[in-house]
Amino acid sequence: MRRGVAIIVAAAAGAVTALCGDTMNLAGTWAFTLDPQDRGIAEMWPTNVLPDTIGLPGTTDAAKRGMPNPNPPTLDGLYRPNSYEGVAWYQRDIEIPGAWKGMRVTLFLERVRWATQVWLDGEPVGTVQDSLIAPHEYDLGTDLAQGRHRLTIRVDNTARIALGPFVSALYGGTPGNLNGIVGRIELNATAPVWIDDVQVYADMERKCAVASVRLGNATGKAGSGTIVAAVASLPTKAVSAAVGWGVTGGTAVLSVPLGDGMKLWDEFTPNLYTLHVSLVDALATVDTRTVTFGMRSFAACGTQFTLNNRPVFLRGTLECHVFPLEGVPPTDVPSWQRIYRTIKSYGLNYMRFHSWCPPEAAFAAADIEGVMLQAEAPRANVNAGDNPRRDAFTEAELLRMVRTYGNHPSFCLMTLGNEYGGADELLTRWVGMLIKADPRHLYTSPSCGQSTTNRQFTVTGEGRGVHGEGTQHDIRRVVASDHRHSPLLPAQERTEPPAAGQFPSCVLEPGMVPVTAAQHHGYPVRSSAPAVRVVPNRRVQRLAMAGHHPVFAQHRP
Repeated sequence: MRRGVAIIVAAAAGAVTALCGDTMNLAGTWAFTLDPQDRGIAEMWPTNVLPDTIGLPGTTDAAKRGMPNPNPPTLDGLYRPNSYEGVAWYQRDIEIPGAWKGMRVTLFLERVRWATQVWLDGEPVGTVQDSLIAPHEYDLGTDLAQGRHRLTIRVDNTARIALGPFVSALYGGTPGNLNGIVGRIELNATAPVWIDDVQVYADMERKCAVASVRLGNATGKAGSGTIVAAVASLPTKAVSAAVGWGVTGGTAVLSVPLGDGMKLWDEFTPNLYTLHVSLVDALATVDTRTVTFGMRSFAACGTQFTLNNRPVFLRGTLECHVFPLEGVPPTDVPSWQRIYRTIKSYGLNYMRFHSWCPPEAAFAAADIEGVMLQAEAPRANVNAGDNPRRDAFTEAELLRMVRTYGNHPSFCLMTLGNEYGGADELLTRWVGMLIKADPRHLYTSPSCGQSTTNRQFTVTGEGRGVHGEGTQHDIRRVVASDHRHSPLLPAQERTEPPAAGQFPSCVLEPGMVPVTAAQHHGYPVRSSAPAVRVVPNRRVQRLAMAGHHPVFAQHRP
Protein backbone atom coordinates (compact mmCIF):
# COMPACT_ATOMS: atom_id res chain seq x y z
CA MET A 1 0.00 0.00 0.00
CA ARG A 2 1.24 3.49 -0.82
CA ARG A 3 -0.22 6.72 0.45
CA GLY A 4 0.87 10.20 -0.57
CA VAL A 5 2.09 12.79 1.90
CA ALA A 6 2.68 16.37 0.76
CA ILE A 7 4.81 18.99 2.48
CA ILE A 8 4.98 22.51 1.07
CA VAL A 9 7.53 25.06 2.22
CA ALA A 10 6.39 28.60 1.45
CA ALA A 11 9.38 30.91 1.09
CA ALA A 12 9.47 34.61 1.88
CA ALA A 13 8.35 36.68 -1.11
CA GLY A 14 11.18 37.42 -3.51
CA ALA A 15 13.66 34.96 -1.94
CA VAL A 16 13.56 32.36 -4.75
CA THR A 17 11.76 32.45 -8.08
CA ALA A 18 13.33 29.67 -10.16
CA LEU A 19 11.38 26.90 -11.82
CA CYS A 20 10.91 23.46 -10.29
CA GLY A 21 14.13 21.44 -10.24
CA ASP A 22 15.16 19.46 -13.33
CA THR A 23 17.34 16.40 -13.96
CA MET A 24 19.59 15.72 -16.94
CA ASN A 25 20.51 12.07 -17.52
CA LEU A 26 24.16 11.74 -18.56
CA ALA A 27 24.08 8.05 -19.46
CA GLY A 28 25.48 7.31 -22.90
CA THR A 29 28.76 7.51 -24.80
CA TRP A 30 31.60 9.37 -23.09
CA ALA A 31 35.07 10.27 -24.28
CA PHE A 32 37.60 8.18 -22.39
CA THR A 33 41.23 7.27 -21.85
CA LEU A 34 43.31 5.28 -19.40
CA ASP A 35 46.10 6.99 -17.48
CA PRO A 36 48.25 4.21 -15.99
CA GLN A 37 51.14 6.59 -15.31
CA ASP A 38 48.89 9.24 -13.73
CA ARG A 39 50.01 12.04 -16.02
CA GLY A 40 46.62 13.61 -16.71
CA ILE A 41 46.55 16.32 -14.06
CA ALA A 42 50.11 17.50 -14.71
CA GLU A 43 49.51 17.54 -18.48
CA MET A 44 46.10 19.25 -18.10
CA TRP A 45 44.08 16.56 -19.84
CA PRO A 46 40.75 18.14 -18.78
CA THR A 47 41.47 20.95 -21.25
CA ASN A 48 41.77 18.51 -24.17
CA VAL A 49 39.42 16.09 -25.90
CA LEU A 50 40.03 12.53 -24.76
CA PRO A 51 40.89 10.12 -27.61
CA ASP A 52 38.78 7.00 -26.91
CA THR A 53 35.11 6.34 -26.06
CA ILE A 54 33.26 4.22 -23.50
CA GLY A 55 29.66 3.68 -22.44
CA LEU A 56 28.47 4.87 -19.03
CA PRO A 57 27.15 3.68 -16.68
CA GLY A 58 29.68 0.89 -16.92
CA THR A 59 33.16 -0.28 -16.06
CA THR A 60 36.49 -0.64 -17.81
CA ASP A 61 36.13 -4.42 -17.39
CA ALA A 62 32.81 -4.48 -19.21
CA ALA A 63 34.29 -2.35 -22.00
CA LYS A 64 37.31 -4.68 -22.24
CA ARG A 65 39.71 -1.89 -21.43
CA GLY A 66 42.84 -2.53 -19.44
CA MET A 67 45.37 -5.34 -19.57
CA PRO A 68 44.27 -8.80 -20.76
CA ASN A 69 44.46 -11.33 -17.95
CA PRO A 70 47.33 -13.76 -18.78
CA ASN A 71 46.23 -16.30 -16.17
CA PRO A 72 43.72 -19.10 -16.77
CA PRO A 73 40.41 -19.05 -14.86
CA THR A 74 40.38 -20.76 -11.47
CA LEU A 75 37.83 -21.46 -8.74
CA ASP A 76 39.45 -18.92 -6.40
CA GLY A 77 37.02 -16.15 -7.29
CA LEU A 78 35.83 -13.79 -10.00
CA TYR A 79 37.87 -14.11 -13.20
CA ARG A 80 38.46 -10.83 -15.01
CA PRO A 81 39.40 -11.17 -18.72
CA ASN A 82 40.56 -7.54 -18.61
CA SER A 83 41.64 -5.81 -15.44
CA TYR A 84 42.83 -2.32 -14.67
CA GLU A 85 43.84 -0.54 -11.48
CA GLY A 86 44.78 3.10 -11.81
CA VAL A 87 43.47 6.37 -13.18
CA ALA A 88 40.89 6.60 -15.96
CA TRP A 89 39.37 9.75 -17.44
CA TYR A 90 35.76 10.22 -18.60
CA GLN A 91 34.53 13.27 -20.51
CA ARG A 92 31.50 14.60 -22.31
CA ASP A 93 29.92 17.88 -23.35
CA ILE A 94 26.78 19.03 -21.58
CA GLU A 95 24.20 21.57 -22.73
CA ILE A 96 22.89 23.85 -19.99
CA PRO A 97 19.38 25.08 -20.87
CA GLY A 98 18.35 28.69 -20.47
CA ALA A 99 15.74 27.65 -17.90
CA TRP A 100 18.59 26.77 -15.53
CA LYS A 101 19.84 30.33 -15.30
CA GLY A 102 20.49 31.22 -11.66
CA MET A 103 19.79 27.68 -10.47
CA ARG A 104 22.11 25.55 -8.39
CA VAL A 105 23.46 22.67 -10.48
CA THR A 106 24.95 19.50 -9.00
CA LEU A 107 26.58 16.41 -10.49
CA PHE A 108 25.42 13.04 -9.08
CA LEU A 109 27.52 9.85 -9.47
CA GLU A 110 25.75 6.94 -7.78
CA ARG A 111 28.58 4.40 -7.36
CA VAL A 112 32.29 4.82 -8.02
CA ARG A 113 35.46 2.87 -7.22
CA TRP A 114 37.27 4.65 -5.59
CA ALA A 115 38.18 8.34 -5.77
CA THR A 116 36.77 10.96 -8.14
CA GLN A 117 37.76 14.48 -9.17
CA VAL A 118 35.73 16.75 -11.45
CA TRP A 119 36.61 19.55 -13.89
CA LEU A 120 34.18 21.83 -15.72
CA ASP A 121 35.56 23.64 -18.77
CA GLY A 122 39.04 22.73 -17.59
CA GLU A 123 38.60 24.18 -14.08
CA PRO A 124 38.57 21.92 -10.99
CA VAL A 125 35.29 21.60 -9.06
CA GLY A 126 35.27 20.84 -5.34
CA THR A 127 37.61 18.33 -3.72
CA VAL A 128 38.33 14.62 -4.10
CA GLN A 129 35.47 12.33 -3.04
CA ASP A 130 36.14 8.74 -2.04
CA SER A 131 33.05 7.06 -0.58
CA LEU A 132 32.63 3.38 -1.41
CA ILE A 133 29.01 3.22 -0.22
CA ALA A 134 27.37 6.59 -0.97
CA PRO A 135 26.98 8.71 -4.12
CA HIS A 136 29.62 11.27 -5.06
CA GLU A 137 27.99 14.68 -5.51
CA TYR A 138 29.61 17.87 -6.79
CA ASP A 139 28.21 21.39 -6.60
CA LEU A 140 28.75 23.13 -9.94
CA GLY A 141 27.44 26.46 -8.65
CA THR A 142 24.57 28.81 -9.46
CA ASP A 143 26.18 30.77 -12.29
CA LEU A 144 26.49 28.25 -15.13
CA ALA A 145 26.00 30.04 -18.42
CA GLN A 146 23.52 28.74 -20.95
CA GLY A 147 25.11 26.61 -23.64
CA ARG A 148 27.80 23.96 -24.01
CA HIS A 149 30.28 23.01 -21.29
CA ARG A 150 32.87 20.25 -21.07
CA LEU A 151 32.59 17.95 -18.06
CA THR A 152 35.62 15.79 -17.17
CA ILE A 153 35.77 13.16 -14.41
CA ARG A 154 38.92 11.48 -13.12
CA VAL A 155 38.33 8.07 -11.50
CA ASP A 156 41.15 6.38 -9.61
CA ASN A 157 40.49 2.83 -8.39
CA THR A 158 43.95 2.47 -6.88
CA ALA A 159 43.63 1.11 -3.34
CA ARG A 160 43.81 4.30 -1.26
CA ILE A 161 43.52 2.77 2.19
CA ALA A 162 44.10 -0.80 3.38
CA LEU A 163 40.57 -1.74 4.53
CA GLY A 164 41.39 -5.41 5.00
CA PRO A 165 42.27 -8.44 2.86
CA PHE A 166 38.70 -9.76 2.78
CA VAL A 167 36.60 -6.59 2.73
CA SER A 168 33.71 -7.36 0.39
CA ALA A 169 33.52 -3.78 -0.90
CA LEU A 170 36.88 -4.26 -2.65
CA TYR A 171 37.95 -7.89 -2.37
CA GLY A 172 39.25 -9.20 -5.70
CA GLY A 173 37.88 -12.69 -5.05
CA THR A 174 34.30 -11.44 -5.44
CA PRO A 175 33.63 -8.23 -7.43
CA GLY A 176 37.14 -6.94 -7.95
CA ASN A 177 38.06 -3.30 -7.73
CA LEU A 178 36.57 -2.17 -11.03
CA ASN A 179 37.15 1.29 -12.48
CA GLY A 180 34.05 3.03 -13.79
CA ILE A 181 30.82 4.76 -12.82
CA VAL A 182 27.63 2.73 -12.32
CA GLY A 183 24.05 3.60 -11.48
CA ARG A 184 22.63 7.07 -11.96
CA ILE A 185 24.86 9.68 -13.59
CA GLU A 186 23.04 12.99 -13.81
CA LEU A 187 22.92 16.73 -13.39
CA ASN A 188 20.31 18.14 -11.02
CA ALA A 189 19.13 21.74 -10.99
CA THR A 190 17.40 23.27 -7.98
CA ALA A 191 16.61 26.73 -6.73
CA PRO A 192 19.44 28.47 -4.82
CA VAL A 193 17.41 27.79 -1.66
CA TRP A 194 16.62 24.10 -1.78
CA ILE A 195 15.53 21.04 0.19
CA ASP A 196 18.81 19.36 1.00
CA ASP A 197 17.55 16.38 2.96
CA VAL A 198 14.45 14.84 4.52
CA GLN A 199 14.62 12.15 7.21
CA VAL A 200 11.39 10.50 8.38
CA TYR A 201 11.01 8.93 11.84
CA ALA A 202 8.10 6.71 12.86
CA ASP A 203 6.30 7.85 16.00
CA MET A 204 4.30 4.71 16.61
CA GLU A 205 2.51 5.85 19.78
CA ARG A 206 1.27 9.12 18.29
CA LYS A 207 0.60 7.50 14.90
CA CYS A 208 2.50 10.12 12.98
CA ALA A 209 5.59 10.48 10.83
CA VAL A 210 8.12 13.00 12.10
CA ALA A 211 9.82 14.71 9.15
CA SER A 212 13.17 16.37 9.78
CA VAL A 213 13.79 18.75 6.88
CA ARG A 214 17.13 20.38 6.12
CA LEU A 215 17.28 23.38 3.76
CA GLY A 216 20.34 24.52 1.84
CA ASN A 217 21.01 28.11 0.86
CA ALA A 218 23.44 29.34 -1.79
CA THR A 219 22.16 32.94 -1.88
CA GLY A 220 24.22 34.11 1.09
CA LYS A 221 21.11 35.73 2.55
CA ALA A 222 18.85 34.67 5.40
CA GLY A 223 15.14 34.12 4.86
CA SER A 224 12.00 32.70 6.40
CA GLY A 225 8.81 30.97 5.37
CA THR A 226 6.16 28.46 6.34
CA ILE A 227 6.02 24.69 6.13
CA VAL A 228 2.59 23.26 5.35
CA ALA A 229 2.05 19.49 5.57
CA ALA A 230 -0.87 17.32 4.55
CA VAL A 231 -1.41 13.59 4.17
CA ALA A 232 -3.05 12.72 0.88
CA SER A 233 -6.08 10.37 0.91
CA LEU A 234 -6.34 10.45 4.70
CA PRO A 235 -8.93 12.46 6.65
CA THR A 236 -6.37 14.50 8.60
CA LYS A 237 -5.97 18.26 8.77
CA ALA A 238 -3.02 20.13 7.29
CA VAL A 239 -0.14 21.00 9.62
CA SER A 240 1.87 24.20 9.35
CA ALA A 241 4.92 25.69 11.08
CA ALA A 242 7.15 28.71 10.59
CA VAL A 243 10.68 28.04 9.34
CA GLY A 244 13.73 30.21 8.90
CA TRP A 245 17.13 29.73 7.29
CA GLY A 246 20.48 31.40 7.73
CA VAL A 247 23.15 32.14 5.18
CA THR A 248 24.06 28.44 4.94
CA GLY A 249 20.59 26.89 5.39
CA GLY A 250 18.12 25.86 8.06
CA THR A 251 16.13 23.01 9.59
CA ALA A 252 12.56 22.26 10.52
CA VAL A 253 10.76 19.37 12.18
CA LEU A 254 7.15 18.57 11.42
CA SER A 255 4.84 15.82 12.70
CA VAL A 256 2.57 14.46 9.99
CA PRO A 257 -0.46 12.55 11.41
CA LEU A 258 -1.38 9.27 9.75
CA GLY A 259 -4.57 8.63 11.70
CA ASP A 260 -6.09 5.56 13.32
CA GLY A 261 -5.83 3.69 10.02
CA MET A 262 -2.02 3.86 10.05
CA LYS A 263 -0.51 0.81 8.34
CA LEU A 264 2.66 -0.80 9.70
CA TRP A 265 5.58 -2.20 7.72
CA ASP A 266 6.69 -5.78 8.34
CA GLU A 267 7.76 -8.85 6.39
CA PHE A 268 4.20 -9.96 5.68
CA THR A 269 2.56 -6.58 5.02
CA PRO A 270 5.30 -4.17 3.85
CA ASN A 271 3.09 -1.08 3.75
CA LEU A 272 4.85 2.02 2.43
CA TYR A 273 4.07 5.73 2.47
CA THR A 274 5.39 8.39 0.11
CA LEU A 275 6.35 11.79 1.46
CA HIS A 276 6.44 14.68 -1.01
CA VAL A 277 8.31 17.76 0.13
CA SER A 278 7.97 20.96 -1.90
CA LEU A 279 9.57 24.36 -1.50
CA VAL A 280 7.46 27.14 -3.02
CA ASP A 281 7.30 30.90 -3.16
CA ALA A 282 4.22 32.97 -3.81
CA LEU A 283 4.25 32.11 -7.51
CA ALA A 284 5.52 28.57 -8.12
CA THR A 285 7.12 25.44 -6.73
CA VAL A 286 10.87 25.90 -6.65
CA ASP A 287 12.10 22.57 -5.30
CA THR A 288 10.73 19.14 -4.42
CA ARG A 289 11.88 16.06 -2.53
CA THR A 290 10.12 12.69 -2.39
CA VAL A 291 10.81 10.11 0.33
CA THR A 292 9.39 6.60 0.64
CA PHE A 293 9.20 5.30 4.21
CA GLY A 294 7.46 2.73 6.37
CA MET A 295 6.03 2.87 9.86
CA ARG A 296 7.90 0.28 11.90
CA SER A 297 9.96 -0.17 15.04
CA PHE A 298 12.84 -2.64 15.21
CA ALA A 299 14.25 -3.22 18.68
CA ALA A 300 16.17 -5.57 20.97
CA CYS A 301 13.93 -6.60 23.85
CA GLY A 302 16.01 -8.60 26.25
CA THR A 303 17.64 -11.30 24.15
CA GLN A 304 15.18 -11.13 21.30
CA PHE A 305 14.57 -8.92 18.31
CA THR A 306 11.13 -7.38 17.93
CA LEU A 307 9.44 -5.88 14.91
CA ASN A 308 6.57 -3.57 15.81
CA ASN A 309 6.71 -4.85 19.41
CA ARG A 310 6.35 -8.49 18.40
CA PRO A 311 9.20 -11.05 18.59
CA VAL A 312 10.68 -11.78 15.16
CA PHE A 313 12.94 -14.62 14.06
CA LEU A 314 15.41 -13.45 11.42
CA ARG A 315 16.07 -16.17 8.85
CA GLY A 316 18.76 -14.96 6.52
CA THR A 317 21.68 -15.40 4.22
CA LEU A 318 25.00 -13.69 3.51
CA GLU A 319 25.82 -11.42 0.57
CA CYS A 320 29.53 -10.77 -0.06
CA HIS A 321 29.18 -8.47 -3.07
CA VAL A 322 29.17 -11.45 -5.44
CA PHE A 323 27.89 -10.46 -8.89
CA PRO A 324 30.00 -12.47 -11.35
CA LEU A 325 28.24 -11.51 -14.57
CA GLU A 326 28.84 -7.77 -14.30
CA GLY A 327 31.28 -7.53 -11.40
CA VAL A 328 29.17 -4.79 -9.80
CA PRO A 329 25.86 -4.88 -7.90
CA PRO A 330 22.69 -3.98 -9.79
CA THR A 331 21.37 -0.47 -9.27
CA ASP A 332 17.81 -1.12 -10.43
CA VAL A 333 14.94 -2.20 -8.18
CA PRO A 334 13.62 -5.16 -10.26
CA SER A 335 16.99 -6.94 -10.13
CA TRP A 336 17.02 -6.76 -6.34
CA GLN A 337 13.37 -7.82 -6.16
CA ARG A 338 14.33 -10.97 -8.06
CA ILE A 339 17.08 -11.68 -5.48
CA TYR A 340 14.78 -11.12 -2.51
CA ARG A 341 11.94 -13.15 -3.99
CA THR A 342 14.39 -16.00 -4.47
CA ILE A 343 15.49 -16.01 -0.83
CA LYS A 344 11.87 -15.59 0.30
CA SER A 345 10.98 -18.72 -1.67
CA TYR A 346 13.32 -20.57 0.72
CA GLY A 347 11.58 -19.10 3.76
CA LEU A 348 14.12 -16.35 4.43
CA ASN A 349 13.34 -12.78 5.48
CA TYR A 350 16.76 -11.25 6.11
CA MET A 351 20.07 -10.54 4.36
CA ARG A 352 23.43 -9.55 5.78
CA PHE A 353 25.81 -7.55 3.58
CA HIS A 354 29.29 -8.65 4.64
CA SER A 355 31.61 -5.62 5.03
CA TRP A 356 29.82 -3.52 2.42
CA CYS A 357 26.64 -1.53 1.91
CA PRO A 358 24.42 -2.10 -1.15
CA PRO A 359 23.10 0.69 -3.39
CA GLU A 360 19.80 2.52 -3.02
CA ALA A 361 17.91 0.02 -5.20
CA ALA A 362 18.68 -2.83 -2.79
CA PHE A 363 17.01 -0.99 0.08
CA ALA A 364 14.07 0.15 -2.07
CA ALA A 365 13.41 -3.40 -3.26
CA ALA A 366 13.66 -4.77 0.29
CA ASP A 367 11.13 -2.15 1.39
CA ILE A 368 8.72 -3.50 -1.20
CA GLU A 369 9.38 -7.18 -0.52
CA GLY A 370 9.42 -7.02 3.28
CA VAL A 371 13.03 -8.17 3.69
CA MET A 372 15.11 -6.96 6.64
CA LEU A 373 18.70 -5.92 5.92
CA GLN A 374 21.97 -5.69 7.83
CA ALA A 375 24.52 -3.31 6.27
CA GLU A 376 28.16 -3.09 7.32
CA ALA A 377 30.98 -0.59 7.03
CA PRO A 378 33.51 -1.40 4.28
CA ARG A 379 36.19 -2.71 6.63
CA ALA A 380 37.37 -6.18 7.65
CA ASN A 381 40.24 -7.86 9.51
CA VAL A 382 42.23 -4.69 10.30
CA ASN A 383 42.27 -3.28 13.83
CA ALA A 384 40.86 0.07 14.87
CA GLY A 385 43.37 2.56 16.21
CA ASP A 386 46.31 1.40 14.09
CA ASN A 387 45.84 3.81 11.19
CA PRO A 388 44.29 7.28 11.78
CA ARG A 389 43.51 7.78 8.09
CA ARG A 390 41.69 4.45 7.88
CA ASP A 391 39.79 5.20 11.08
CA ALA A 392 38.71 8.62 9.80
CA PHE A 393 37.50 7.05 6.54
CA THR A 394 35.54 4.37 8.43
CA GLU A 395 33.85 6.94 10.66
CA ALA A 396 32.85 9.05 7.65
CA GLU A 397 31.44 5.99 5.86
CA LEU A 398 29.42 4.97 8.92
CA LEU A 399 27.71 8.36 9.05
CA ARG A 400 27.18 8.42 5.29
CA MET A 401 25.40 5.06 5.48
CA VAL A 402 22.76 6.18 7.97
CA ARG A 403 22.27 9.55 6.29
CA THR A 404 21.95 8.08 2.80
CA TYR A 405 19.82 5.00 3.48
CA GLY A 406 18.30 5.67 6.90
CA ASN A 407 14.73 6.27 5.67
CA HIS A 408 14.30 2.71 4.45
CA PRO A 409 12.25 0.52 6.81
CA SER A 410 14.15 -2.54 5.55
CA PHE A 411 17.38 -1.10 7.01
CA CYS A 412 17.21 -2.72 10.45
CA LEU A 413 20.72 -3.69 11.55
CA MET A 414 24.22 -2.24 11.10
CA THR A 415 27.72 -3.23 12.17
CA LEU A 416 31.12 -1.53 12.11
CA GLY A 417 32.41 -4.07 9.60
CA ASN A 418 33.65 -7.64 9.89
CA GLU A 419 36.07 -9.53 12.12
CA TYR A 420 38.30 -6.90 13.64
CA GLY A 421 39.05 -5.37 17.01
CA GLY A 422 41.61 -2.91 18.29
CA ALA A 423 41.05 0.23 20.31
CA ASP A 424 37.94 -0.46 22.39
CA GLU A 425 37.45 3.23 23.14
CA LEU A 426 37.21 3.98 19.42
CA LEU A 427 34.87 1.07 18.65
CA THR A 428 32.65 2.05 21.57
CA ARG A 429 32.57 5.66 20.41
CA TRP A 430 31.53 4.62 16.91
CA VAL A 431 28.64 2.48 18.19
CA GLY A 432 27.50 5.29 20.49
CA MET A 433 27.81 7.82 17.67
CA LEU A 434 25.48 5.76 15.47
CA ILE A 435 22.94 5.16 18.23
CA LYS A 436 22.77 8.91 18.78
CA ALA A 437 22.76 9.80 15.09
CA ASP A 438 19.84 7.57 14.06
CA PRO A 439 17.74 5.48 16.49
CA ARG A 440 15.80 3.79 13.67
CA HIS A 441 18.30 0.91 13.46
CA LEU A 442 20.22 -1.36 15.84
CA TYR A 443 24.01 -1.15 15.95
CA THR A 444 26.85 -3.36 17.05
CA SER A 445 30.62 -3.66 16.97
CA PRO A 446 32.33 -5.57 14.12
CA SER A 447 30.63 -8.82 13.16
CA CYS A 448 32.44 -11.77 14.72
CA GLY A 449 35.01 -9.38 16.14
CA GLN A 450 35.76 -7.49 19.32
CA SER A 451 32.58 -6.69 21.27
CA THR A 452 31.78 -3.34 22.84
CA THR A 453 29.72 -2.98 26.01
CA ASN A 454 27.27 -0.60 24.32
CA ARG A 455 26.43 -2.91 21.40
CA GLN A 456 22.73 -3.57 20.83
CA PHE A 457 23.06 -7.04 19.33
CA THR A 458 25.77 -9.62 18.68
CA VAL A 459 27.08 -11.30 15.55
CA THR A 460 29.14 -14.38 16.36
CA GLY A 461 31.09 -16.87 14.27
CA GLU A 462 30.33 -19.65 16.75
CA GLY A 463 27.14 -21.48 17.54
CA ARG A 464 26.07 -22.47 14.05
CA GLY A 465 22.92 -24.41 14.76
CA VAL A 466 19.69 -24.38 16.75
CA HIS A 467 18.62 -25.29 20.29
CA GLY A 468 17.76 -28.82 21.17
CA GLU A 469 19.19 -32.24 21.81
CA GLY A 470 20.18 -34.12 18.72
CA THR A 471 20.78 -31.06 16.56
CA GLN A 472 24.04 -30.74 14.69
CA HIS A 473 25.14 -27.77 16.81
CA ASP A 474 23.39 -26.75 20.01
CA ILE A 475 24.03 -23.00 20.36
CA ARG A 476 23.02 -22.77 24.03
CA ARG A 477 26.66 -23.10 25.11
CA VAL A 478 27.68 -20.19 22.89
CA VAL A 479 24.91 -17.93 24.14
CA ALA A 480 25.70 -18.79 27.77
CA SER A 481 29.42 -18.11 27.24
CA ASP A 482 28.65 -14.50 26.39
CA HIS A 483 28.19 -13.86 30.15
CA ARG A 484 25.55 -11.26 29.36
CA HIS A 485 22.49 -13.49 29.17
CA SER A 486 20.29 -15.09 31.75
CA PRO A 487 19.96 -18.87 31.40
CA LEU A 488 17.50 -19.99 28.77
CA LEU A 489 14.28 -20.73 30.58
CA PRO A 490 11.27 -22.44 29.06
CA ALA A 491 8.02 -20.68 29.75
CA GLN A 492 6.86 -23.24 32.30
CA GLU A 493 9.94 -22.56 34.51
CA ARG A 494 8.65 -19.09 35.31
CA THR A 495 6.69 -19.39 38.55
CA GLU A 496 5.95 -15.74 39.25
CA PRO A 497 3.91 -13.41 37.06
CA PRO A 498 5.91 -10.57 35.47
CA ALA A 499 6.12 -7.37 37.45
CA ALA A 500 4.33 -4.36 36.06
CA GLY A 501 6.41 -2.56 33.45
CA GLN A 502 8.97 -5.35 33.07
CA PHE A 503 8.44 -5.64 29.34
CA PRO A 504 7.12 -2.22 28.33
CA SER A 505 7.61 -2.26 24.58
CA CYS A 506 6.92 -5.85 23.56
CA VAL A 507 3.65 -7.70 23.08
CA LEU A 508 3.68 -11.05 24.91
CA GLU A 509 2.00 -14.06 23.38
CA PRO A 510 0.84 -17.14 25.35
CA GLY A 511 3.82 -19.26 26.36
CA MET A 512 6.31 -16.37 26.36
CA VAL A 513 8.29 -15.05 29.31
CA PRO A 514 8.91 -11.31 29.68
CA VAL A 515 12.38 -9.78 29.68
CA THR A 516 13.35 -7.23 32.28
CA ALA A 517 14.75 -4.42 30.19
CA ALA A 518 14.30 -0.70 30.56
CA GLN A 519 13.81 0.97 27.22
CA HIS A 520 15.53 4.08 25.98
CA HIS A 521 15.27 5.16 22.34
CA GLY A 522 14.31 1.60 21.40
CA TYR A 523 17.23 -0.29 22.96
CA PRO A 524 17.66 -1.99 26.36
CA VAL A 525 19.64 -0.28 29.10
CA ARG A 526 20.52 -1.19 32.68
CA SER A 527 17.64 -2.50 34.75
CA SER A 528 17.62 -3.29 38.46
CA ALA A 529 15.86 -6.63 38.05
CA PRO A 530 17.39 -9.80 36.56
CA ALA A 531 16.81 -10.45 32.89
CA VAL A 532 14.83 -13.40 31.56
CA ARG A 533 14.73 -14.20 27.86
CA VAL A 534 11.46 -14.09 25.95
CA VAL A 535 11.03 -17.74 25.08
CA PRO A 536 8.22 -19.04 22.88
CA ASN A 537 7.38 -22.73 23.21
CA ARG A 538 9.45 -23.38 20.09
CA ARG A 539 12.77 -22.26 21.53
CA VAL A 540 14.52 -21.22 18.32
CA GLN A 541 13.52 -17.57 18.04
CA ARG A 542 16.90 -16.13 18.90
CA LEU A 543 19.27 -16.26 15.98
CA ALA A 544 19.38 -14.63 12.60
CA MET A 545 21.18 -17.31 10.63
CA ALA A 546 23.10 -14.92 8.40
CA GLY A 547 25.12 -17.25 6.23
CA HIS A 548 27.79 -18.61 8.56
CA HIS A 549 27.47 -15.93 11.27
CA PRO A 550 24.51 -16.18 13.67
CA VAL A 551 23.10 -12.92 14.99
CA PHE A 552 21.25 -12.54 18.26
CA ALA A 553 19.79 -9.76 20.32
CA GLN A 554 21.02 -9.43 23.85
CA HIS A 555 20.23 -7.84 27.17
CA ARG A 556 23.07 -5.98 28.87
CA PRO A 557 23.19 -6.29 32.68
